Amino acid sequence: MRASNGILNTLWAGASLRDALAFESGRSHPRDVQERLLRALVRKHCQTHFGRSHRFDRIGDLAAFQARVPIRTYEAFLPWINRMADGEPDVLTSEPVLLFEPTGGSSLGSKLIPYTRSLKRAFQRAIGPWVLDIFRHCPRALWGRSYWSVTPLADREARTPGGIPIGFEDDTGYLSGVGRLLSRAFAVPAEIKLARDVDTCRYLTAYFLLCARDLSLISVWNPTFLTLIVDTIETHLEVLLKDIRDGSVSFCDETGAMLFRRRLKALPGRAKEIEAAFGLPEAQRFGAVWKHLRLISCWADGPSQFLAEPVKQRFPGVVIQGKGLVATEGIVSFPLFGAGGNVPALTSHVLEFLPEGETVPKFVDEIEPGGVYTVVMTTDGGLYRYNLQDRVQVTGRFRGLPLLRFVGRCAVSDLV
Repeated sequence: MRASNGILNTLWAGASLRDALAFESGRSHPRDVQERLLRALVRKHCQTHFGRSHRFDRIGDLAAFQARVPIRTYEAFLPWINRMADGEPDVLTSEPVLLFEPTGGSSLGSKLIPYTRSLKRAFQRAIGPWVLDIFRHCPRALWGRSYWSVTPLADREARTPGGIPIGFEDDTGYLSGVGRLLSRAFAVPAEIKLARDVDTCRYLTAYFLLCARDLSLISVWNPTFLTLIVDTIETHLEVLLKDIRDGSVSFCDETGAMLFRRRLKALPGRAKEIEAAFGLPEAQRFGAVWKHLRLISCWADGPSQFLAEPVKQRFPGVVIQGKGLVATEGIVSFPLFGAGGNVPALTSHVLEFLPEGETVPKFVDEIEPGGVYTVVMTTDGGLYRYNLQDRVQVTGRFRGLPLLRFVGRCAVSDLV
């Protein structure tokens, strides 16, 4: 099993090479990279309703783009997004909308973000360098199974008035086509998104993670999510051990159990290993449960730095790597080993940074260490000079690029 997982992960690393090389070659001239991204974007979408109304055909550089397109919040984009949700083509993007992904939700409610094939590809252009960097600096993470958090769906049949799906089938949708290949090396089956409630989903996640003796990488969004999984293991340990010994699954009705029947297998030896691990001092237990675990990826900046502390205490010796700033709308930054922070995703989106107290944004090559900026992004999903309302601080530089640390939201209350 470890050999097959290693082959799949090696294929993933190979598939990431092109994007990693593009990022590496662009870091020495980030303004040129951003200019090329912008020219390609306005050329592609110049015949949309938005593009015609803002004369995209007359935009040839970043300065002209700033002059013709004002900064907008989501509420200002909403009339166009509603038209897209009704099924109208060529509104914000010339590409078909594959789906609308809900944001986590704020004081104004959840927002629906249009996703196109090119937007998914833009995420991959940042995920590729990040993943390859992990495997270069933490190669033993290659050889085991990994866990990528799966978001339970509140309404699996949700669609817009125009019939466009709402939500990815699971979080591996961000990985584009490679996600389907890698799902064979995932510790937790994507079908848990069909669980009847959150508690059942959490129990099933704990069950499959415990079964994965060779777990080597965990990727979640909020560190509290992983803490809740660990709490579930400790609360339901005896039931979990029984299920692992017998190849059964509790807290799941017959219909739900049918979904996982192919994945259920009696593992009495594994149950004994877990039971023995829980006889150790608390700080050593989860290191003994997952001896091959090398890296946990989760939010670790801004308010989340305090939420990551319990994860560090539960998993001493495991590398805890912050995710950088990844929003539903787009990816702003990602971590690299040795950088001491997160680098901007300059090959994914056009990024601008609005200094505090000022009205004119700066570009990625202009922001200075110590400065705090609000992120403004332009994406291939139809958001142009979109005020993300996330604030970042420049903490230093790495190989010619600024290092960005998320410090919080701009007077917005996040519900999740």
